[in-house]
Amino acid sequence: MPSQDTTLPQTKKAQKTKTLPLLTVLVAVGAVAAFFNVRYASERPARAHLQKAITAIQAKNPKEAEKELRATIKLRPEMSEAYVLLARLYMDVQRPELAIPLYTRLRQIAPQTEHLFCGLAEAEARAGQDKQATETARQAVQVEPNCANAHAILGLALGNQLETKPGLAELVKAN
Repeated sequence: MPSQDTTLPQTKKAQKTKTLPLLTVLVAVGAVAAFFNVRYASERPARAHLQKAITAIQAKNPKEAEKELRATIKLRPEMSEAYVLLARLYMDVQRPELAIPLYTRLRQIAPQTEHLFCGLAEAEARAGQDKQATETARQAVQVEPNCANAHAILGLALGNQLETKPGLAELVKAN
């Protein structure tokens, strides 16, 4: 006697529900992959510009380094390394007034950046903004109490404002 198939034929609705979760998973995986591909694909050119900037800095070519760092920031405005390097470049070529907005922006996008307040205070002091430099240097000492550079900048800023006693005290702490 032939065996009878006791399974019931599946309805079209039952077949769709089995394939629907698989389709949902595939679409979700595709969306995540596309997100990461777009995100990291846009990072590659920025990293290339950053590397060219580092090479230009090492070759003592500040104009080329500035161009590459500006290109990096344009492509990846949240890439803190580019802001730090460009600010330091401006300090090195005696243009501290150009470094101030970079440090200010860096405070917004990456406030945990090491020596951020020291760099900003130094730029303000070298740009002749003594009162602002003193305030920022005080913040630098609060954030990094063991940083000799923060104490030195505060000491010099206080000295520029003719506050010699507190200025000397900070310079002693820097030593």
